[in-house]
Amino acid sequence: MLKILAIAQVTFLEILREKVLYNVLLCGACLLSVGVFASHLSFIQPQRVVFHFGLSGLSLSCCALGVLLGASLLGREWERKTAHLVFCRPLSRVHFILGKYFGLVGILSLHWFLLALTLMGILNLVFHGPWISGIFFQALCLLYLESLILAGFALFFSTFTTSALSVIFSVGFYALGNTHSQLRFLEQGGTQWLWKVLRVVLPHFEYFHLGTRVFYQLPMPSFWVLGSVLYAFLMVGCSLSLASAVILSREL
Repeated sequence: MLKILAIAQVTFLEILREKVLYNVLLCGACLLSVGVFASHLSFIQPQRVVFHFGLSGLSLSCCALGVLLGASLLGREWERKTAHLVFCRPLSRVHFILGKYFGLVGILSLHWFLLALTLMGILNLVFHGPWISGIFFQALCLLYLESLILAGFALFFSTFTTSALSVIFSVGFYALGNTHSQLRFLEQGGTQWLWKVLRVVLPHFEYFHLGTRVFYQLPMPSFWVLGSVLYAFLMVGCSLSLASAVILSREL
């Protein structure tokens, strides 16, 4: 456990020195602010425009950061040959993968926290007072879990392909994972079995988007929220297991 934490700490500090973190954070803050200007284009419920722009901007920013960093973490290790030095020590490859991922989780947590504070500040200005509820906090947490899943699969893709292809695969993974409700309309003809397999294999990212229920303060059943959290941990475990299996079979 100490070895995993040591690698996670080094990974966290290494990412903090990279420009991509601050670029994505700035873009995320800009997306949150765009909602304020876009609300002036609507005469009906402008607060709703700000609200949905804010949640969408936070989600896209966290997912983009998870993909970009997760896809490049291992690629740098192979290019710099630093992985060879690490594996010369009494450290298993599984611990190396887990340490890298937990370091990335620390960065995503910091990024999510800063953007969540920014969003709450904007909403307080728009609604002219404190505006936060249990369903709003649940929505923020579910979007955070979504980014953790995507980061895990981006890390998995990077174990057997280049960083650029890992980003492409992860973006496609994210796009298909958010269209599960539409995939069932394609289940016809000779390719029916293919779409059914995709619906089973791909993560259901739609579980982590509460939609208009958040704005109208409509509570979600506790078992549904708990199921979404457990499903997120299951997907993260699957992605890390696959990444560990690939890197164990890889020759350095």
